[in-house]
Amino acid sequence: MRSVINGIEAGGQDIKRTLTTPNPNAPSLIGMVKDASHAGQGMLGLTREALNGTLDPTSDEAIRRATEGAMLISPVGAGTATARGGVTAIKALSPAAADAERLGVRFSAGQRTMDPAILSREDAMMGGALGDEAQKVAQDFRAGQRQDMLNAAGGIEAAAGRGQADLARNQDAGQIVTDAVQQAAADAKAGYKAKYDTAFAQDGSLDPAVFTGRPASTEAHPNPAMPLPGPAAVPDAYAAPMSRRITDALVSAPDPVIIDPVLTPAAHRALGTLDNIDNLKLGSIGQPGAADDVVGINLRGVDQARRQLAAHAKAAAANPADQRAVRSIIDQFDNQVQTAMENGMFSGSDEALGALKDARQAYASYRRTFTPQGAGDDVGRAMNTIINRDATPEQVANLLYSGTKVGQNANSVRLADRLKGVIGEESPEWSAIRQGAWQRVLGPMEQSPQRAATRILDFVNGDGQSLAKRLFSDTERQHMTTLANVIKATAAPAGTANTSQSGNRLAGLMRKSLTALGASIGGTAVPGIHPAVGAAIGAVAGRGAETLGGTRAAAEARQLFGGQVPVTIGQRLLQVRRPILTTGQRRVAPIARQYLPGQDQTAQ
Repeated sequence: MRSVINGIEAGGQDIKRTLTTPNPNAPSLIGMVKDASHAGQGMLGLTREALNGTLDPTSDEAIRRATEGAMLISPVGAGTATARGGVTAIKALSPAAADAERLGVRFSAGQRTMDPAILSREDAMMGGALGDEAQKVAQDFRAGQRQDMLNAAGGIEAAAGRGQADLARNQDAGQIVTDAVQQAAADAKAGYKAKYDTAFAQDGSLDPAVFTGRPASTEAHPNPAMPLPGPAAVPDAYAAPMSRRITDALVSAPDPVIIDPVLTPAAHRALGTLDNIDNLKLGSIGQPGAADDVVGINLRGVDQARRQLAAHAKAAAANPADQRAVRSIIDQFDNQVQTAMENGMFSGSDEALGALKDARQAYASYRRTFTPQGAGDDVGRAMNTIINRDATPEQVANLLYSGTKVGQNANSVRLADRLKGVIGEESPEWSAIRQGAWQRVLGPMEQSPQRAATRILDFVNGDGQSLAKRLFSDTERQHMTTLANVIKATAAPAGTANTSQSGNRLAGLMRKSLTALGASIGGTAVPGIHPAVGAAIGAVAGRGAETLGGTRAAAEARQLFGGQVPVTIGQRLLQVRRPILTTGQRRVAPIARQYLPGQDQTAQ
């Protein structure tokens, strides 16, 4: 007996703690009492109307009022806004339900219809208010639904990889891209160098004045070729040595290049190399003596001069400003040589000029693709980081996808455009970029599907949509949006869920306390029976009632979480079109069991 009393007291204390814990979403004790009183009066009125014939007891209206009363009396619904709002009629299936079916994501009856009453009932089961067995059914459903969503997301991931990529993590795309870009850059570099070798292997020679300059003189030009019209053919075009002409061109450019011994040390040394070239000190090919009369510089000598300048580029690799300055010097050297060949300062093979132009185009393409082209060229700097800076896969992945929101940075969009031209849209590397982007968007989806849905919508329709359009087709993006909407639909709408679950815990505690209360009543209120025997009978009866209620709730949970939408008795009667017999002012419904599933509906 003492154990029974202790159980009642413990249950009462638990209920008291739950009721006194501040929580706006939890049921209120006063509200529960008021709602139960209101429900009792409503049920009496419903019975009176059914008996006097003013209300069809099988109608949807009668069913709605009876269900509302039951909801108010129930410890699950009493005292809550959902209960006081009544039970609404079952709605048509939500749009997300059809999408979920196509994606293979299971939906409960509440999620399929978005009916607040059904959703509240399912939430009560999920929180344990209707017993442990019903709660287990609900929790198994939730785990299965999450796995369904992960499977649907995995299908999109596989499609993004196109059978060419299977990444363990999105950062792996960074390593794949690094390898591909470095190889492409190496191939392009070897290509333009080979073209320069071809050009400089041609027969012919340049006028020495292209390097040394020539003072103003009335003597005939030593080169018999006639200058072609153009800016470089004016009489004093070669009055200054090449180093001076290049320096002037750099300073007067639209984006001036200023050579400074501290800020651009490698470029400053390159100017010193130009001074040597002015004096025809071309390195390993030999230097002219003081009394030698140099009548021409062959193209191999021009190549040697260019190689001396190019050697300074390696020293400038760690300094973007210095690197830009050195490359600008080399560009101007190439421009001076080509202009001289076009304007009569070259004699020799007709193919030499064309070969040199091909080489310059290949070099210019290499620079545009793989190196920075100015202070604001973020994509060029990103490419240089990938090629020359030993960037980690994580760093490259950040360049590809931006920060917390995939594609929110415009640089990642421009980098995608550049990479598409380098590695090709149909390449395995591009597939890896696509798959890595989707993995990055999803994040740890198993931890928070709702946050993953938000990230998907931001990527497809928000800040990341420009990158999304670069990587995925319209159909693929629509598939992503559908998945996000389905995930969103699995979250309970406001007012249909007890977020803190305190109300559901309270209902579960009341169920257990009422079992103990049955034991107490049995021990004191059964005449002629020993109190201990009565307590035992009451406890058994209470436990039996709890077990029966739990079994019924579990059966209901299997129906709801199996996606079966409940149908009211009134709706079922309408479906089978059974008549309602009337006697005077009173209406008599056929036996209810005749219209339950699996029963004989032809019996009268």
